Amino acid sequence: MAGVVLSPASSTQTRLDVLTERNIPVVTIDRRIRGSDFDSVTINNRDVARQATTHLIEQRCRRIGFIAGPSVTTTARDRLAGY
Repeated sequence: MAGVVLSPASSTQTRLDVLTERNIPVVTIDRRIRGSDFDSVTINNRDVARQATTHLIEQRCRRIGFIAGPSVTTTARDRLAGY
């Protein structure tokens, strides 16, 4: 195996020791793992959430809801900050 592309479901409970002990390269997508040195491919969640909210306001939407995942994840925190 040349490496693993991983979309972690948790920023703190994702165990990657099985891969790192075998020197298998890991790249995360959509979320960074706190305290790790893994490369990651993400978007600017804060900016995208801000753009989406602004678009809805410009369309005269006034009751805009926001549903986020667990606040311990970087994606949820960033999206809430952008909202």
